[in-house]
Amino acid sequence: MKTKDDVWPKEVVDSFSNFYMQLDSHPIREEENGDEALVIYHARARKEWHDRLANKEGMNLAIINEDLLTNIQLKLVTKRAADTAKKVSSLI
Repeated sequence: MKTKDDVWPKEVVDSFSNFYMQLDSHPIREEENGDEALVIYHARARKEWHDRLANKEGMNLAIINEDLLTNIQLKLVTKRAADTAKKVSSLI
């Protein structure tokens, strides 16, 4: 059972709140595979946050790693294009 001493510090709560606001309003959502890229990014960021927490390290989730997010999206677009090309070539 949690006690009042188990409450997360305000900085952590603010970081998570800002993280979700950043994801929800990120311009990549308007691009091809943008929402899927954000879901994958979310999973990776969450895992990294927990890994760092286990090592007693901090991390501000609200700072979006744009390079990582762009890379995730590029991989999704590339995979979809390859899958489409494979389907088309099987029809020929």
